[in-house]
Amino acid sequence: MKIHFLTHMARSGSTLLARELDRYSNVSVTIEENLPDGIARGAKVLLRNPGDLDAYLDQAWHDDKLVSWGVDRHTLRRELMESHHFPLFFRDILSALTRLYFQENPPQCVIHKKGPYYLHAEAVRRAFPGSRMVHVDRDPRAIYNSQKRTRQSDGAGSMAEPVVTFAFQYLASCEVMERNQGEPDFLVVRYENLLDDPEGETLRILNFLGQKPGSREQSRYVGRIPSDQQHMHGNLDKDMMDGRRSAWKEELAPEEIVFLQKALKRTLQKKGYPLVDISLSGFAAWLRTRFRLAFFYLKYAAKRHMPGLYQWIKANTTRKQVDS
Repeated sequence: MKIHFLTHMARSGSTLLARELDRYSNVSVTIEENLPDGIARGAKVLLRNPGDLDAYLDQAWHDDKLVSWGVDRHTLRRELMESHHFPLFFRDILSALTRLYFQENPPQCVIHKKGPYYLHAEAVRRAFPGSRMVHVDRDPRAIYNSQKRTRQSDGAGSMAEPVVTFAFQYLASCEVMERNQGEPDFLVVRYENLLDDPEGETLRILNFLGQKPGSREQSRYVGRIPSDQQHMHGNLDKDMMDGRRSAWKEELAPEEIVFLQKALKRTLQKKGYPLVDISLSGFAAWLRTRFRLAFFYLKYAAKRHMPGLYQWIKANTTRKQVDS
C-alpha cells in the first residue's frame, strides 16, 4: 500500500482540507498519531525479531492518538508477523496500521495526516519511496490567531507559542516550501484558495497524487476525530467559512499584528498577503513590540551568522521572557 502525506503547521487549515479530500469515494484520510517513527520522533525503527516488535508495540500503545485509531494491538502484531519478514521498518508498521484502520472499506488512495513531516521531507522520501506530500500554507497572521484561540488536544492551554517563536516556525516552513518548490513529490496548497474553490483545489491534489476523482459523498473524516479532540474542530460541520480568512484583524492584539507584519514583511508581500494599517495605543504596547522585534532580529542574525549563539539563545529563553 502506498501512503501519501498531508503536512502542515498547526491550525493552517489541514483538517478542512482532509475533510474535503475525504469526500471522494476513492480517497481516505487518516487522523494523526504520535508514534516513534525515526523521522520526526525517536531513533530509526529497525525491528529485527519478535522481541523488538513487542518492545516497540509497548512504547506505541502509550500514544493516546494511536489508541484513538481503534486498532487492536494483538491484531496488528499478528498482521505484521504473518504479512512481513524481519527486519520491520516504520513503513511496514504504518502500512499495516492503515490496512487495519480501513479494513471495512479499503481505499484506492490513502493520505496520512502528519503535520511535522514537511520539516523532514528527505527522511520521508527515504522511508516511504514513491510517496507524495501535500503541504497546506496559510496567511501566518491567521495561523497564529487560530493557534491562540485553540486549546491543545489535551485541553491544557493554548496551542500558541510566543509570537517570536511562531515567526521563526513560519519562516522555517517557508524555507521548506522554497527548497521543495518544483519537486515532483511536493505540492503546496493555500488555505485561501481552498476557501475560494474547494472542488478545484481537491481535484488538483488528486491529479498530483495520480488519482482520478471518484464520486463526491458526505465526508467521513469528521467522524474519525476522537471525541476528546472535537473541541479543536468546532467549525468542521459547517460550510466554507470565508470570514475566518481575515478574522485575525479583529481577534489578534494590535501589537501582535504589528510585530508579525514587520518581522514577516517580505514573506507576506512575496505571497501576496496585503499588509493592514494599524497603530499601537500607548507607550507600553510600542515598547513591547520593539522589544519583540529586537529579539527577533537578534535571533535571526544569530541563526544566519552565528548558529552556536542562536542555539544558546533558544536554550536559555523562556516563554515568560519572550512574552514579557
